[in-house]
Amino acid sequence: MKTYISVLTFICFITLIAYKCKFFTHKKEAGSIQDIHAETITANNLRRHINHLVGEIGPRNIEDQAHYQKLDQAATYIQEVIKSIGYEPNVYPYVAEYNDQKFTVKNIEMVVQGSNPSNGSIVVGAHYDTVLYSPGADDNTSSVAAGLEMIRHLCSLDPKKIKKTIKFVFFPNEEAPYSLDQQTRKPFGTNMGSVVYAKQARAKDDPIIGMICLESIGYYSDEPGSQQYPWILKWLKYFYSDKGNFLMCVGNRKSKQFLDRFVSYYKQNAHAFPMHYNSLPECKYTRDIGRSDHKSFWLQGYPAFMITDTANFRNHRYHTKDDTPDSINYSCLAKVTKQLEPNASTYGLTR
Repeated sequence: MKTYISVLTFICFITLIAYKCKFFTHKKEAGSIQDIHAETITANNLRRHINHLVGEIGPRNIEDQAHYQKLDQAATYIQEVIKSIGYEPNVYPYVAEYNDQKFTVKNIEMVVQGSNPSNGSIVVGAHYDTVLYSPGADDNTSSVAAGLEMIRHLCSLDPKKIKKTIKFVFFPNEEAPYSLDQQTRKPFGTNMGSVVYAKQARAKDDPIIGMICLESIGYYSDEPGSQQYPWILKWLKYFYSDKGNFLMCVGNRKSKQFLDRFVSYYKQNAHAFPMHYNSLPECKYTRDIGRSDHKSFWLQGYPAFMITDTANFRNHRYHTKDDTPDSINYSCLAKVTKQLEPNASTYGLTR
């Protein structure tokens, strides 16, 4: 009975939060980095990144040497794109262990320096590994492509517009079982790229204002019933939508101020891509809110939230061999990428 009352109390609490929430409303394509246009973020640019990482490279992780080579090829591609923009990325290698083998994997960081370093920095992160056998078009190549295009376009702007430093970071080993602690088998082990990066940041007392995690942002549908919710939150479809045609931003309660500030700038655009957002308490009933790299930053005391298309709650190709480029809505992904680009109007960087 106590358990039942606890669950009922939790549901009432979440309902109150939801009520107060605001709502605003595989075919390869030949090409190279040199073919990517520099003027603006386009669906074609995003498609080229995804076609290369998914079609040319494919599933990538540390399951074995063959998949590790693919992971390293993806890391090389990310570095080459950044270099083609005219910048040198910071590469932070570390050793991950899996199945009694050691692999040197890489966190890749591109720093867009703000005009006032004392203003701190914002981390925008995305993982570039995939689960075994899945090419990972949505999870998470869509986010990697978006991050690369944000970098390219942001670097073409007047540096004076960027008051705070932006650190774009591409992480390996977000996916299980490679992210698990190899002794305890618990999540967020030392193999995980974002765990390594966040721990190093805390050790250096890096003044990170907050971390924004891009996690599966390319799958959208206007079909009724295409959007699902965790079992205990199924009633959210009455507050949000049963159509999978929006972005979701979720964080924990300690990240509420950071998330609210982001949303307040995002929604200033009257034509912004539809977005729902919420800051929820962490417990076993809301464990889905911490399912990606942003939680690595929570564990180090940094505010962080995840931006997502909700992955398996919408995308039936999630973590399968069918997570291929033809499933991506490139028009929506281009709009999302443009509107998430960390500029003054989006993240409040003028402060």
